Amino acid sequence: VGQLSPVLEDATLYVDKCPHMSFWMALALSSLSMAMIHTAAMVVGFDGYSKASQTCDQERATSRLARWRRSLKQRNAMVAPGLTMIPTLVGLGNLGQDGCVAVIPIQLLSGIFASVYACYVACSRPTRSLQPTYQPLS
Repeated sequence: VGQLSPVLEDATLYVDKCPHMSFWMALALSSLSMAMIHTAAMVVGFDGYSKASQTCDQERATSRLARWRRSLKQRNAMVAPGLTMIPTLVGLGNLGQDGCVAVIPIQLLSGIFASVYACYVACSRPTRSLQPTYQPLS
């Protein structure tokens, strides 16, 4: 908390490309958004990788809806790189004049969207039963 006051005062560092926002504030908000995006991509990617690595016998489905849901889970393995690539490419807009005014909110919204999607993916996974699968000896 003691480090927050120099960031918001007039004596902080401003860059010519973005005079509207302090350099340190822009850096902190960009780092926050990228941390959210990388965490969400990890959750989504691991879910997709686990579904893609399962064998066909375990994934055999007869209904069209079940096949569609299975392919959607496998697509999560491809969504994870996209979750990080798009905001990273948008971040190049910071190099332009007044680019941080548009780029930082877009990155923060991307981080929030990615986090909500990761929560959806994590909550839609079926939970495993904690009951033992073996028959105890009597």
